[in-house]
Amino acid sequence: MTRRPLAALAGATLVAAVLGGCTDDPAPTDPSPSGTGTASGGPSASASPTPQDRSAAVVDGAAPLAEIATTKAKASSSFEGATFGFYRLTRSDSSTLLVWRVTGGDGSSSARDANIRFWEKYPVMVTGGKKYSVVTFDKQNDGWSALSDPALRLSQGVESPPVSALYPPLPAGTTEVTLTSPWFDDVTVPVTDAATTG
Repeated sequence: MTRRPLAALAGATLVAAVLGGCTDDPAPTDPSPSGTGTASGGPSASASPTPQDRSAAVVDGAAPLAEIATTKAKASSSFEGATFGFYRLTRSDSSTLLVWRVTGGDGSSSARDANIRFWEKYPVMVTGGKKYSVVTFDKQNDGWSALSDPALRLSQGVESPPVSALYPPLPAGTTEVTLTSPWFDDVTVPVTDAATTG
């Protein structure tokens, strides 16, 4: 797969997500910074936006995750003893989204190779004799990275938060793929089409 610089896209997405959840307050109409002079010479004060926690609304409004496939971690990987549960594999004409969780292995640890910079170890989708690797972007200072959430510390018996990764679009009509990775045993996962709007 050809790697393309997606730093601008990733940055814009993150900025939009952060700014979109800050507040419902209208944007200030006066572009001048606080403390500048007004027409009468006195200081003007503009109210700063107040950050508001909207995580509960986002979680409550999200579709519940239902497990669609599972597989065991390879004994040779840093996830040894863990189980991978896959919850979503959704394709559209522009991209494919994979969502999974890891139930911790034999103790509390950080998987050594579960890092967005080790994008080569991320799951690869195999279908129709073709392989689809995770989309990568150039972090400039740190090199190429997977367009994905980072994997977090694993704890025995504890399920990780959902991890998602973006892939190129699978062909229309794809109903399942085989996921292969140095992290886990190969597993077949069903594919769903993203809902269209309009």
